[in-house]
Amino acid sequence: MRRRQWVHQWTPNPGFVLGVAAGDSLRLPEDGPRGIASSRIGLGPDALPKLQEAIGQMAEAFARFTSDDWMEIAIEGDVSIQRVRSPEEALSDELMLADGCVAELDDPELGRVRQVGRVYGLELCPATIGRPAPSASVAPTATPAGPTGASLGSPLEGVRVIDLGLAVAGPFGARCSVTWGRTSSA
Repeated sequence: MRRRQWVHQWTPNPGFVLGVAAGDSLRLPEDGPRGIASSRIGLGPDALPKLQEAIGQMAEAFARFTSDDWMEIAIEGDVSIQRVRSPEEALSDELMLADGCVAELDDPELGRVRQVGRVYGLELCPATIGRPAPSASVAPTATPAGPTGASLGSPLEGVRVIDLGLAVAGPFGARCSVTWGRTSSA
């Protein structure tokens, strides 16, 4: 049985989504995806009204078919659509390991483990994963002092952070900073 799961389309493309979902099954037009794939909506402020207009229609189209159906048509049309997965599913993905989004390391306590790797690449500042994530049971040996000299419970304590990012790396990175060295979530 094919299960229904959420899918994610990195750059919203209503032409592709609505074009392939126009019938009773997902199909590329006879001339291929080129014509319907050219309606990507950017991330600028002028694009937000276009996205607002298309989002309901796209949600209805996505809901009519399974995530497997969407993955198949996305591969066929060379369009970026990805199934939303649990952390366990993502860490088990061999393609994500090969891409570097998942890193496999030797942990002194747990043996060979997989953890989040390089989720964003910068040419002038390449990321490397050289050691396993710190143990949740290990507290920092020294608590950094804030501008007033008072000890901080976390690196961003007292700092208001507003994340307006649309990418995984921004929210994920900020979340790691907030919870570094703590065993409970913020």
